[in-house]
Amino acid sequence: MAGETFLPLRELLAPEVHIVFVGIKPSLTSVKTGHYYQGRLGRQLWPCWQEAGIGHLATRDTCREDLTMLRQGFGFRERMRRSTSVRELRTREGKLGTISLIQRLQQLKYQPRIVLVYRSVAEHAKEVLQQQGWPPFTLGYVQQQFRLKRFQELALWLDDHARSLSHRPY
Repeated sequence: MAGETFLPLRELLAPEVHIVFVGIKPSLTSVKTGHYYQGRLGRQLWPCWQEAGIGHLATRDTCREDLTMLRQGFGFRERMRRSTSVRELRTREGKLGTISLIQRLQQLKYQPRIVLVYRSVAEHAKEVLQQQGWPPFTLGYVQQQFRLKRFQELALWLDDHARSLSHRPY
């Protein structure tokens, strides 16, 4: 892999998305495949989404779950769009990643609900999102035995917030 150059993972946002999942940074596997949550840890999230009733995925969607979810009103964006070390998230570039995220969210047609997938994203972006009127839900990456419960709590949070939408986004 030395000497290989990878383009940033493209965001999956459409003007009509109602819910945006915000990660830290893409894994190298995600960057190579061009799809969100394809790394070792990320692949563990898709079954939880499905089991909690968030979105509708079919087995044929493997490695393209993000595109299926996008068609259902879910968007995906990373705080840092390129694969980088966690240490770099605390740098000026990391802060610019948060500013870029906010600017991009402001361009969407609806004011989306924001789900911060990892706690470290919350540490860096939650306060700024709240100041902009986007009170986020922090999913947090939790131990496997608690993961489904956290996704179920997310489903309830989304249901509560869906009442303000013209239709249930999932």
